Amino acid sequence: MVEEEVKQQLKEQYEKLNPAELKRRIDRLQEKLGKLYLKKQRENAITDRYLVYPILKMKLT
Repeated sequence: MVEEEVKQQLKEQYEKLNPAELKRRIDRLQEKLGKLYLKKQRENAITDRYLVYPILKMKLT
């Protein structure tokens, strides 16, 4: 069972929540995550190109 004091604290915390603000915050964080993902993908593509190109060049000559 949950103690009454804990229930009261949770109730107070719940009443302070602002669904609209939470949605905006989630949206901002998702956008940031998407940008970080794309940045990492570009970095990996550049790294892969530098690693693969010399090997291909060696095989061609």
